[in-house]
Amino acid sequence: MCGCFFWKKKKCKQVEEDLNISYSSLEDSLEGDITPGTSPLIITKPTNLAVTDNNPLEVKKMFWGIPSKDNKLIINAKSESVLEKPFFYDGIRNNRCVIPAISFYEWNKDKIKVTFSKTDNTIFYLAGFYLIKDNKNYFVILTTNANNSVISTHHRMPLFFEVNQVRKWIYENNPQKYLNLQMPELVSSQKCKQLTLWD
Repeated sequence: MCGCFFWKKKKCKQVEEDLNISYSSLEDSLEGDITPGTSPLIITKPTNLAVTDNNPLEVKKMFWGIPSKDNKLIINAKSESVLEKPFFYDGIRNNRCVIPAISFYEWNKDKIKVTFSKTDNTIFYLAGFYLIKDNKNYFVILTTNANNSVISTHHRMPLFFEVNQVRKWIYENNPQKYLNLQMPELVSSQKCKQLTLWD
């Protein structure tokens, strides 16, 4: 799963260069560890989209987590089965987005927090989509099977894209081919577990 990621405003310049998005629209982003129940910036197509050839992108603040019928937050969706879920039907087909992140976290079986980042230190563009309920936008992050660099920590990991895939994910009519992408190997680090006098 993906239940926490990290972001710093200093990386907004890279997003501007990667996706041709105005830096000023990114400056209002949250910083530090981003968790469900907060409203970070996400990137998607404009709400009022005019006919255009350059597929513009827009930055919006959205709430991470979709309330279920029993008021629990759904924060992730499995890429392998998301197209089969009626609850996600409109979001995955019409409201796809990406969420910029510097790194993400998973917790291993010993409850130790492990940080994952890209080998070249570039930005993760996490795959997501949003639903509109009661005039409010709620997003989830898609997950996929963990690759070799993550599997020893957790069996799931976020699905993410390279820069040249972002607009295709957001704009193309059929998202299926992007849901089965193989994720590249990542680097990981973890804080040392504090030992007691009796360990």
